[in-house]
Amino acid sequence: MKKISAVNVDGLNPCPVLADIDGDDEIDIVYIRSIKSGNSIYAYLKAVNNKGETLGLNHKIRSYANDALLATDVDGDGYTEIAVCTYAGNMIVLKTNGSAENIEWGYSRGNPQNTGEYGQIVYPEVLSTGIFSASTSILERDLYVVGDNVTITDSLEFAPHHKIVVWGNGVLNIDGAILNNARIVVKPGGRVNVTNGAIINLRDAKSFVLPKGARLRVTNGKILN
Repeated sequence: MKKISAVNVDGLNPCPVLADIDGDDEIDIVYIRSIKSGNSIYAYLKAVNNKGETLGLNHKIRSYANDALLATDVDGDGYTEIAVCTYAGNMIVLKTNGSAENIEWGYSRGNPQNTGEYGQIVYPEVLSTGIFSASTSILERDLYVVGDNVTITDSLEFAPHHKIVVWGNGVLNIDGAILNNARIVVKPGGRVNVTNGAIINLRDAKSFVLPKGARLRVTNGKILN
């Protein structure tokens, strides 16, 4: 087993949640850290990314906090909020920049059966070159485009929570295909070409992520939301 990262945290409460909170489409770890100061106990809501690097979330809670966190889209705006209750009788809800599509483990014992057992992991398919040939018309895993000449010609229906990620220097050609319920994330340096009458029907208005340094070229096609 390979250790990805290790972070020492004094006073760690036992129930972190896994969700993207900084908008980079990568899963982060949000947790509560309790600290005793004199006769008082304070809690801090903190987060690290999957490399163990501390993120900007560092919210002080002036009371001892309940062990359980909740990551969900409270107001329906498509972004994740983090909620925590305190023993002083307060509920604190913080907005984040992360997409609510990327909540992997949103609460304590957070699988549908409430047993706390982490479900089967569906690993992404990594595409380096050539034409992607789908075994079915339903895309039920993420696709990672890492090569400079990957082409999709088959029409696809994206299953919920799945997406295509075009990594830096990756090139995705969508050639005549119709992609429904799509979510496409292009990293800086990545490029997407839409050609030959291809149509991308996005899951919602936020489902085509094109940051600075990423490129999109539509020469004969449409992107609809």
